[in-house]
Amino acid sequence: MDSLIASKIALLLQEGILKGEIAKDSPTKLIAKGMEIMESFSNMSGDQKKKMLIRVIEKIAAGSDGIVGTEDDIIPKEVVESLKLLLEKDLIGDIVQVVMGAAKGEFNLEKSKEAAVELVAVTKSCIPVFLEKIKKLIKIKH
Repeated sequence: MDSLIASKIALLLQEGILKGEIAKDSPTKLIAKGMEIMESFSNMSGDQKKKMLIRVIEKIAAGSDGIVGTEDDIIPKEVVESLKLLLEKDLIGDIVQVVMGAAKGEFNLEKSKEAAVELVAVTKSCIPVFLEKIKKLIKIKH
């Protein structure tokens, strides 16, 4: 059953990306759209949805050959790297919770619009720095 659901979610995300309906160049937009799709599966808990979305995004990112960084990838390599960082630091859980909370009306979005714009700007500038530090650490270890 899980693999059937994962395949359906992957198909919906892939179609959205290929049609240009889902931004493939933004990890947070990709996650947000994925969570929007996940909401249609009401029989799954929030944690199950998160884990399923992670699996689906990893599968899509690798393309049909299962290897990230090759020509068949639907999601650009730098976005995959950002997604990996979000996954490794478990930031995806926080993003998912915020998206779900916003969908449920838990936030006054008008008041927080300015803060959100600032947060996006800071996040965009931090991700490349984090990626460079991770790359340096990997090089040091090898």
